[in-house]
Amino acid sequence: MMMTHRRAFLGGCSAAGFSSIFGAPICRALANQVPKGPFKRCVVLWMEGGPSQQDTFDPKPGARDSVATSVHGVRFADTLSNLASRADELCVVRSVGSREGEHTRATELMHTGFSPVPSFPRPPIGSMVSHKRNDPGFPKYVALGGNGFGPAFLGADNGPFVIGELDTAREQLARIEDKKEAMDLLTHFNAQYGQQAVSPALQQRASSIEAVRRLLDTPFPEALDVKSAKAGDRERYGDHEFGRRVMTAARLLRIGVPFVEAELPGWDTHIDNNRRTDQLCGQLQHPWLALIDDLQQSGMWDDTLIVWMGEFGRTPRLNGRAGRDHFPESTPVVLAGGNLGGRVIGQTSEDGTQRIGQKHSVADLMATLLMLMGLDPEDSYTTDFGSPTTATDGGKPIGEITNTHTG
Repeated sequence: MMMTHRRAFLGGCSAAGFSSIFGAPICRALANQVPKGPFKRCVVLWMEGGPSQQDTFDPKPGARDSVATSVHGVRFADTLSNLASRADELCVVRSVGSREGEHTRATELMHTGFSPVPSFPRPPIGSMVSHKRNDPGFPKYVALGGNGFGPAFLGADNGPFVIGELDTAREQLARIEDKKEAMDLLTHFNAQYGQQAVSPALQQRASSIEAVRRLLDTPFPEALDVKSAKAGDRERYGDHEFGRRVMTAARLLRIGVPFVEAELPGWDTHIDNNRRTDQLCGQLQHPWLALIDDLQQSGMWDDTLIVWMGEFGRTPRLNGRAGRDHFPESTPVVLAGGNLGGRVIGQTSEDGTQRIGQKHSVADLMATLLMLMGLDPEDSYTTDFGSPTTATDGGKPIGEITNTHTG
């Protein structure tokens, strides 16, 4: 089985070389129709490194200060005091955990719902959503920062379009826009040669050039140009990379991209946890709140799913370097959108060392997200070598979430 990654959208390239970024044509029309699910689009706020639950949405007495929220009896860490006032719009999930405590493996698990098996790659949820959406003429799964995950057996068209640096990506598209005449000429020569000989490589190149031409004629390049946004909007999202990524995510959702992931790196706080977490939460709050406000004002709140998560949680006790180590037993997740807010799913012990009562696997979380996006978590797919496989690793939707929103 082949796992295909689209190459990161980084660095300069010529018009002819641009097609290599896509691997295969990204704009091939799909036969699948948009499912009639409760959410039409999704944005993942990915906390690279694994965020501390104690320092965000599951504070413990004596660990650090906490604040009351807009939901009775629910407290957040004081690092998120602004989000605490909007807790009635958030669904805090404290019941998810796993056994994957290594970054790469846990990252893949949280994106696919399967523990990694190198010989059997699985598609991430972004690829599954892309696979079920009609072709809008531009990428359907965009990763802002990070590397994304290849689509596995769902094909290159459903892989992530990775944008590492927004400014670089926009400048690159502008350079390609200036070379349209050269692309037209290359298309003409390809067509002439194609009348004389049949070449798969030539057909592939022609398809890639056409994909680029179509992309340039869509709102996609403009959506990446956050510098063109109003100064007040840029200020609301924050003058830092994560703020610009979330703002770009909102712009991409608005033009029809169904799945966007925006990364905030730096949560691997083995050293000096409190200071570093304070800084990260400071970067997190304002873009998240600005995203909520814009979705509500634009009428997209009811059918846009927000997912906040990372690889795993952090140890309840600080280590000898005032840091927190990996702790997959408790993997914090927060959802938002529609009427999901105002609830907490599951709980952890008073010292934070274990989950109490209901426990959910990452596969259960994945099944939940698929159902919220209108996809069937019991769907089966066919691999490259003709073998059937499931959408999740035996996951069952979390009823307290799915029943509330769809009921």
